[in-house]
Amino acid sequence: MGWPLIMNLLDRLNDAKSTETFFEAIGEFLCSEDIDRDKLPSLLAELHNEGKIDLVHEFSQLRRSVSPNVDFFSIRMIFEGALPKLKHPVRPVMECVIHLVSEAGADMAAGFVFNSYVEYCKADKRRAKEALQEIELSGFSMLDILCSTIIAGADGDFDYFVDRAIQLLEHPKPEVRRRSVYALGRVFCEAQDERFQLALSSVIELSNREADDQVLASVVSTIFLLFHQTVNYSTFHCPVPLHLQLSLLFVELRLILLGTMKPHPMLE
Repeated sequence: MGWPLIMNLLDRLNDAKSTETFFEAIGEFLCSEDIDRDKLPSLLAELHNEGKIDLVHEFSQLRRSVSPNVDFFSIRMIFEGALPKLKHPVRPVMECVIHLVSEAGADMAAGFVFNSYVEYCKADKRRAKEALQEIELSGFSMLDILCSTIIAGADGDFDYFVDRAIQLLEHPKPEVRRRSVYALGRVFCEAQDERFQLALSSVIELSNREADDQVLASVVSTIFLLFHQTVNYSTFHCPVPLHLQLSLLFVELRLILLGTMKPHPMLE
């Protein structure tokens, strides 16, 4: 991509900011034959990192009904592609991501931006810890981003984030417990790790005292995921209560009948 074209893009975006048509300009470049749309996120990230534009600020203003000429999800995908490459303070990024998820509503694509946020955190190992601190300081008002923060953080400091997620199983707010349980089912790669056993026993203990149905549903989902990372119940150093065994069996049989998974080796 030539320098004149880059300058044209920058000039167009700067003009658009002053007339509040920033996203219309992005949409124009998406449709332009002069720019490879696959390279547009990287180009915008480069301009952001050079201080020429502020993508986080701009996309924090994006609304689903911003304009009849703007497709919300197509424009948001540009930010999703740029986010992992951005050099930007953590809290504004968190707020922007939460805003974009909220604006997406109940659409199935609503949470896709969380994947980009995870990669953004992984790009600098300090970001996830800072993000977790921000969530806690907010009184967990930034709860929607907790699970992604734990998953991202575990990639760089596994023990710290698994231990913190286990601690949060004791939190008085059900939504904090639910998201922490959910995260624990998605950070383990090996079933032989000591923390695997600690996480499993902590989740099972939670199931014995939990009264919230949504948290219990996350418990079943998480134990199911942990179960399928091992080939034998003998690696579970803690007993699985009968009510959980029945729930796990129901989920297992349902997925087998739907043809979405093969039976666990223990059931073959």
